[in-house]
Amino acid sequence: MFAGFDVRKHLISMKGRSPSFQIRRETLAAGARQGFSPQTRGNEEIAIAFRPDFFATYVQELESLHATAEHAEDLRVLRRIAEEPTELEIEDIPASPRRTVLQQIQRKVRDQRFRRNVLAAYDFRCAMSGIQLDLLDAAHLIPVEHEKGTDEIRNGICLSAIHHRAFDQGLVGIRKDHSLVVNDRRLGDLRALGWDGGIDLFKSTLRDQILLPARRQFYPDPNYLLFGQFLRGWDKCALA
Repeated sequence: MFAGFDVRKHLISMKGRSPSFQIRRETLAAGARQGFSPQTRGNEEIAIAFRPDFFATYVQELESLHATAEHAEDLRVLRRIAEEPTELEIEDIPASPRRTVLQQIQRKVRDQRFRRNVLAAYDFRCAMSGIQLDLLDAAHLIPVEHEKGTDEIRNGICLSAIHHRAFDQGLVGIRKDHSLVVNDRRLGDLRALGWDGGIDLFKSTLRDQILLPARRQFYPDPNYLLFGQFLRGWDKCALA
């Protein structure tokens, strides 16, 4: 865990003072659970506890994150984002750079949670190949930017980076019975361009059926699966 402090609140000589900073144990625990957690301090400062996967976000947005201490509404929304991201509360804030930053943080937090939840549901294995090796993505079935896209685990599937690209480009699909199929039309287009090198090796990585989560409640939603692949150019009959 990391703890970030607002450097603007500490631009004083440390002579005769302790150079240490304090952050509450419960803030660290909440940050470990949620990804990050803000804590107000007596000098009108907020400190932020965060996991390593939030480090890049913190570095990019640290000034804006700490500046939320100056706006009670922003701080309330930041705490809500840490607990459970919600779009409506941010939309209620007037358009401003502050709202943009909160929206960016919200999206990053949601992406991190979605990835963590989907990978855990699939026991950190690629559903198409069984690969682990810390090479995994959480792929959305219906893309998150689509109006029907959600961050439900059932709208996600754990895939290695190469299988994620193949899925998004419509090269490989998942039928209703969870068996895998290579898109012959897409493969034909690649052959016409001379870009089909390695197809046999790629096919050899594919399982007959995808690995499924241990808990049925996390299985891919059939409607999300079909609609998501329809958006990627698949004919519904090819996935029957």
